[in-house]
Amino acid sequence: MKDSYGTNTQNSRSARLSFSELVAVYEKEDVPALKEEIYVTNPRSYRMSVIYELVSTEFTRGNKKEYATTWDEVARTIFKDSRFGERLERTRFLKDVKEMIFQKQLSDAEKIDFILDHIKTRMTWDGEYTKYAEDELDEAYERGSGSVAEINLTLIALLKECGLEVYPVLLSSKQYGIPLYPTLEGYNYVIAGVRNKGKVILLDATDKMSSPDILPNRVYNWTGRMVSFQGVSQEIDLFENIAPASTIFLKASISEEGIIEGDYKERLSSLEALNFRHNYFSHDKSEWEEEEQEKYAVSEILNYDLEGVDAFEAPIVRSFNFKVERGVDRVGNKIFVSPLGFLRLSENPFKSDSRQFPISFDYPFSKDITINMQLPKGYKVSSLPESTNLGLPDDSGTFFYSIAENNGMLQVMMRFKLKKHVIPVEYYESLKEFYKLRVDKENEKVVLEKV
Repeated sequence: MKDSYGTNTQNSRSARLSFSELVAVYEKEDVPALKEEIYVTNPRSYRMSVIYELVSTEFTRGNKKEYATTWDEVARTIFKDSRFGERLERTRFLKDVKEMIFQKQLSDAEKIDFILDHIKTRMTWDGEYTKYAEDELDEAYERGSGSVAEINLTLIALLKECGLEVYPVLLSSKQYGIPLYPTLEGYNYVIAGVRNKGKVILLDATDKMSSPDILPNRVYNWTGRMVSFQGVSQEIDLFENIAPASTIFLKASISEEGIIEGDYKERLSSLEALNFRHNYFSHDKSEWEEEEQEKYAVSEILNYDLEGVDAFEAPIVRSFNFKVERGVDRVGNKIFVSPLGFLRLSENPFKSDSRQFPISFDYPFSKDITINMQLPKGYKVSSLPESTNLGLPDDSGTFFYSIAENNGMLQVMMRFKLKKHVIPVEYYESLKEFYKLRVDKENEKVVLEKV
């Protein structure tokens, strides 16, 4: 610096810093290898590890600064980061779209839908997982692409500008791990949480096919952590408002030659619909019906139709006519038929004798099948499988199977429901037996005898 006489002066300070260093050494012998097991979200979550994280500093006595001692401290620290809290304050670039939305005089629910659709249409995810926006939000918005944080913080900013009560919700994606204790480093993802009419609506604009409360599969991992501008946090159940389901109605008839023909209709909702859309739009449409025919192992598919596949908040209804040339087994004057046909579960996915890790399904779901099948003329039922009703421990799931014959019509009902997406390892034997009984029941055959 220069003083009043134009001469250069320089101030300097020096200080002595004393510190102690702790070196920790961990040793363990004969560590068992991690086995590959099905239905494990992230095997690395179960690997032995030691993780250090800075929770506080105290450079001068009595001047302690905390970063991650509690969840509220985590919220405050994240909002103080210039790549998070400050990004949400610089929102002038959203002025024009905000005025356009106000001119539409939308309800809160309509605003949420419109704003989510606007950001999804305007911006494309670049594949980067992060809770911090490295670039300014206006830059990402202008170029039309960005990381998870740049897209969803822009979504949060626009929702807030339009008068909605919205907060960031921190998540750990499936391949990142599980944040079990107050942590800054345990999260790599952020979405929007809107409080509306007593509930929290979750939004993620990185997936073009997402909708309110229907998020991409990658985020359904443990729980979320909603953080407020005031530095208060709240745990969020990501699964509370979803009800993924597949409901199938099948009407068919068996000819005397053993050919099965019929109509198939299925309704897919929530994440079942979202996952179907991802699969459908990633395939060549000219080959889709052929692939469906191969998937169901039927001889012919006709009049294939999809309703609602482009309406991302709506369920999907899939329907077609089918023909199975060799749908039954014949032995003498008897016909053996599998009532569920191509809809049955052919094998038990759980084969190992023991299990290391909890069983993690993507999400709770239900599958309902109703079948009405006309029997061939000149035949009667000589043997029917017994109906059954099974349950998993801790009310984690149920399986119901009912079959009856009425005036030459076979009526079948199957209801499978998984109520919890994580099954503790101590219930593995029960789950394995549960699936075995389900497979056995679904593959039992009805015996028809010529009159």
